[in-house]
Amino acid sequence: MSSGGGSTVELQPQMANVSAARRFVRTELQGRAPEEAVTDLMLATSELVTNAFEHGSQWPVRLTVRSNHNEASITVMSTGDGGRLPDLSDWTTARVDRVSGRGLGIVREIADDVDVERSDGSVAITVHRRFATL
Repeated sequence: MSSGGGSTVELQPQMANVSAARRFVRTELQGRAPEEAVTDLMLATSELVTNAFEHGSQWPVRLTVRSNHNEASITVMSTGDGGRLPDLSDWTTARVDRVSGRGLGIVREIADDVDVERSDGSVAITVHRRFATL
């Protein structure tokens, strides 16, 4: 990935901060990645941050954006029961008649790779999006 740790923001667990997360991704990647990759990573951010807030993170959620000449990624790290998160192979889009359950399937579809790291009391999900050099 890029040299260094990228840019990170901590978001208080309030649904109003989902839009702040998307803006952060756009600001960090504007001019560094093609618009399609930026838009995809904004959508992934929205889904993952929303899930973190909805499924009980009582502490700030940490969002990190990284980029280099041919890839960008976002990492959403939250507290909570990482055991409740389905295995990556089970991240599918819910049936159309379901009210919810589409987020993780959408993330998996738009990502080139997804890494999930579970540790005591936290989970970090990294979404990678590759692209041709600008």
